[in-house]
Amino acid sequence: MSIVGGRKARRRGGCRSTPYRRSSRVPAKYLLDSDVCILAVRKGNASLTRLVSAIRPDGLAISVITYGEVREGVLYSRDPARNAAVWADFVAGVDVVDVTMTIADVWAEVRGALRERGRPVSDNDLLIAATALRFGMTVVSGNLRHFGHIPGLNVLLAER
Repeated sequence: MSIVGGRKARRRGGCRSTPYRRSSRVPAKYLLDSDVCILAVRKGNASLTRLVSAIRPDGLAISVITYGEVREGVLYSRDPARNAAVWADFVAGVDVVDVTMTIADVWAEVRGALRERGRPVSDNDLLIAATALRFGMTVVSGNLRHFGHIPGLNVLLAER
């Protein structure tokens, strides 16, 4: 594990949870990327299971973007019924954070700055990053290439 990055975002705004987990407390400390969610729920990935278990007490969340990316994989997998049950169990233990206008504002600012530097990032990854920046969360991802050059973003690199 290693932490890369920066500072807490200065923006204010709302965090709305989906019916999966309602919370009136401060948002979780860690925002899981899609790759971590996918690998953590698969049987046999002991290192990611240990990582998720170790950081769970500090609070775990996913973006609604991550939810959609993983849900698509579940729907078009070889065993959608089983995978849907496993995914539902996993999601039941995390906060699901919606994309708000405040997050969209952060996204626009960061996207413009990255474009000026010639360092574009996919819109989905950038929405996940903007969510983490907005709430001062650390993104947990196995892909530093997607998140490593986003200014001010803390990234916990998950070994695969």
